[in-house]
Amino acid sequence: MQPLKKLINRPSRRPTHSQDNELGLMHLRKLYVELCCTAQPLSQQEQEDKMYMMLPLFCKVFEGSPATEMIGRFGDVLQFATQVSRLFVTEIRRRATDKPSTKDAACAIIKYLEVQASEENSKGWMLLSTLNLLASGGPSIVQPMTIAALPSTLVKCLYLFFDLPEIDSPNKDAIENKQKELHRVIIQLLKRLCQYPASAEELAKEDDLNLLFSAISSWCPTHNIQWRKGAADVLTTISRHGLTEEVVQYVHRKGCLSACIWNMNHRVQGLTIMEIVEMCFTVYSLLKDSSDKTAILVDDFRTSEGYVFLTDFALKLEEMTTEESKHSMRHLMFLMASLTSCGFRELRPNSAVLEAPFQLPGFTFPVPSGKGQSVRNLQAFQVLQTVFLKARTEQLCKVILEVINNIYIRQRQLFCLGTPSHHFTIHRPNVGEASPHTEDDLGIIGVCRGEAKLCTLQGTDQPELATESWEVCFHGSYAKKKIENRGQNNIMVLMDIVDLVL
Repeated sequence: MQPLKKLINRPSRRPTHSQDNELGLMHLRKLYVELCCTAQPLSQQEQEDKMYMMLPLFCKVFEGSPATEMIGRFGDVLQFATQVSRLFVTEIRRRATDKPSTKDAACAIIKYLEVQASEENSKGWMLLSTLNLLASGGPSIVQPMTIAALPSTLVKCLYLFFDLPEIDSPNKDAIENKQKELHRVIIQLLKRLCQYPASAEELAKEDDLNLLFSAISSWCPTHNIQWRKGAADVLTTISRHGLTEEVVQYVHRKGCLSACIWNMNHRVQGLTIMEIVEMCFTVYSLLKDSSDKTAILVDDFRTSEGYVFLTDFALKLEEMTTEESKHSMRHLMFLMASLTSCGFRELRPNSAVLEAPFQLPGFTFPVPSGKGQSVRNLQAFQVLQTVFLKARTEQLCKVILEVINNIYIRQRQLFCLGTPSHHFTIHRPNVGEASPHTEDDLGIIGVCRGEAKLCTLQGTDQPELATESWEVCFHGSYAKKKIENRGQNNIMVLMDIVDLVL
């Protein structure tokens, strides 16, 4: 053992393929052969001891090496990954089973995984570090790790860590630093695993994907918030890389989005405003990534009253006066703008637009900007309208107008969508004076079927009063409106999009 320890602890002064590195690799192969090919069967304890003996040597040989070299240099790496993963799963189950509470289980697991004073007592840390290194080796190595139930075991750990007690020790800073490093490695390992669809499917199969949705939308003590943020990072990774048909059907069948929205709506005690906004962004990433493939999750969000929640939450933010609430309100409105592009199908003008009585010679409908740019979700657009109509502060109204302006700049064909919703026939009293930005930069015009469309401007049923109050000025490819003689605190912000043209 002494030569092996000297080899492991020898400082690395040469390139990866140095003589020391190759010597270490040869010794690693020898130890693995001794583990797999023995004259007498080894007991489980003996097998585990030999595995633990190889872990620091494996990390020493392959840290800093290109991940693609693992299979070429260590031909048994797939079997090695399987055995290391199984060992991790076994060790976690030992510490989680038969504990009187989730708190006790979490403490036992964290103690095993943390870096300890000596190498002999850091078995869990070395095991976790080895798995993290293996997970960087590509899909062929991740596959056996997934089959061994490593992703679901890690997610269970993450969920248990929500119940970790606050550190009460003279060495609090040192313990916190160790837990931060442990958090970094666990989340990095989970994200590496979840870059491949097989991991998300394993989580669905083991019914542990639901734990991530619960984790991102649940309250936890302040000292454990890092674990909830980590769960959000993992779920975002799954959203980008793992939304297979099987995973989407699981999320739909288990009502994961509905549970998320319910949690955010009913379990807000103890949550900060920004925490709820962060939860909304995590859900948004799932809707955005899934909408490229299917409409199932976007429909689930609608039927779970997700848009109602966003509307109510925005109006609650408006009632608050803190700087945090103002920033959160702005973030939420721009989130809604992004959500308008989440849809499976491209929206097309309907017959009411195509058969409009006023047709401009040579006019053609604008070409959609493409995925991520085109508006495909009118329900999200309706949230902006609803919040605007119910808003009581000038600040919120201006933010919504800024958001609407950005959307129209990005997507001109939206002028021709949306009937019969009449999204932007907005007569809004008591919002204060409109800025020149509102009048000049939105750059849109309503060519109305009848002058009565404008009678709401002065709150009267007499069309002539409305027609006297506005003028139309065409400039280039779009028309610009100006409101004249608006009357005190009355703004007609936008016209009916049934008849909007560029």
